[in-house]
Amino acid sequence: MVRILRSLGRVVAFLEDICVEILLAAMMLVIVAHVANRATLQIPSGGAWELSRFCMIIIVFIGLAIGARERGHIRIDLLSSVVKNDRVLGGVNIFFDVLLLGLVLTYWYWSIEYFRWTIVDGVRSIDLQIPLAIVVFSMVVGVALACVHLGRNLIDDVRSFRKGETVWRGQY
Repeated sequence: MVRILRSLGRVVAFLEDICVEILLAAMMLVIVAHVANRATLQIPSGGAWELSRFCMIIIVFIGLAIGARERGHIRIDLLSSVVKNDRVLGGVNIFFDVLLLGLVLTYWYWSIEYFRWTIVDGVRSIDLQIPLAIVVFSMVVGVALACVHLGRNLIDDVRSFRKGETVWRGQY
């Protein structure tokens, strides 16, 4: 079972990374095409900015999941310079893991509500007239993946704490 979950985790990590890379390339190509079209034909391509903005929104939310997976979120490590006890630092780290997971779970709930609202009201984008639910769904997926990664991090930290090992403090 553990091997299956690890394999699934690697597949999800690969898909997160490749999704961000493809969207970044697409965003860049759309903007380059827009600029070239405007410079050569003096005709702006309609919807290019909107499409690039949607790509960026999706990148941000998938990037949130990647940041949670790699523990790349911002940390201020003032406490470790004052407190030298690893158990206390581990407990504080677990406390903030729980706090962050709670905040992200709350955000996930509200992203689901926002997604539901865009579907019920049939909200469409201004230029391209595509359903905004497509873009908002990336928020739901990205935040859900971040919750999974943060939950896994919390479980790893609690296991380390219970074994008396040093809880993760930036060793990656």
